[in-house]
Amino acid sequence: MPTSPTTSTETSPSVTPSTIRIGASSRTDQKIDITATVLSADGHYVANVPLSFSVDAGTISPNTAVTDGNGSARALASTPSATTLHVSGAGLSTQASLPASQAASTAESVILNVPGAGTTGVPVTMFVSSASGGPWSWSFGDGASAQTSTLSTTHTYGHSGGYSVSVSGPNAASSSANITITDPPSAPGSPAQSVTGTLQCTAAAHGSPTGCHITLTDVDGSSLTANVDRVTWDWGDGAVDTTPTPGSTSAAVALHSYTVAGSYTVRVNIHATGGQTATAQASITVS
Repeated sequence: MPTSPTTSTETSPSVTPSTIRIGASSRTDQKIDITATVLSADGHYVANVPLSFSVDAGTISPNTAVTDGNGSARALASTPSATTLHVSGAGLSTQASLPASQAASTAESVILNVPGAGTTGVPVTMFVSSASGGPWSWSFGDGASAQTSTLSTTHTYGHSGGYSVSVSGPNAASSSANITITDPPSAPGSPAQSVTGTLQCTAAAHGSPTGCHITLTDVDGSSLTANVDRVTWDWGDGAVDTTPTPGSTSAAVALHSYTVAGSYTVRVNIHATGGQTATAQASITVS
């Protein structure tokens, strides 16, 4: 006998569009990424449904789209403020209120004011012109740096040369400028480098004072140490000092504490009471 056909009791998923759902995420470039999903009455995704997107303000791309195998279609709205998104297709329509997108932060206008020239051992004042209150990070071009909450700072260069100064602040604000540092002129009739300077340093462990002493010798070999008038000390770690300072008993002696162990080169510019000048340096190792 012929076999009777079997009747299936399974129900095929509905492919009739019933609902459009909208998802959106705010971004910081004034664009909003939108996903619209079409569902049937029994909750299944419905593919190949042409959709139309529009917004009340701004632009949107694409203006039309077709749902994929997951029932979804995407569009990108370019809008700087909160607005309403409209999606329609297959006789359905829906709308959603979009969140305001945040404009990407931009660098503020900053101008760095630095003198074009300066002198070794003499503090240089520099400042920024900006509406921001900081904090400001400074790089002086000689390995030294500083951070301030104010718009100005000072820095003393230990030896001559050309330096690039830069400053950076909030919201990627930054600026740079150049400065040329020269040694101070010698007294009239006193030739520069007419004396010889010798620098001797006794290194101590980091955190403890390292001591340095200068010996100044005239061209005839006589000692001029008592005639040392002013010394600019470049300690090799970004710190620069000038002696004598208030309370000092001798310009030829100075102490400095290094915060980090390592090898450093100490350089000095020496000025004698007679107008003579000399330079010297010494290498030390701090444990």
